Amino acid sequence: MSGCERLEKCPIVNNSKNGAASDFEKIKEKYCYNNYSKCARYMVLTSVGGDFVPNDLLPEQVEEAKEIIAEAQEWM
Repeated sequence: MSGCERLEKCPIVNNSKNGAASDFEKIKEKYCYNNYSKCARYMVLTSVGGDFVPNDLLPEQVEEAKEIIAEAQEWM
């Protein structure tokens, strides 16, 4: 199955301490395997770099990602 090249390294979907495994399977199906370009983490990573991706940013937090990107671009 193709998908996000960061899937194996993503701390959100690979950290069992974050919640129920079934929840993360749903996230993987929605973002990691199909629509990774809509993942908030991926958006920040590809726009301004991995150093700007907060450890706790969830894939569905797109508005937060847009704010992070805008702030980071002001500093670049």
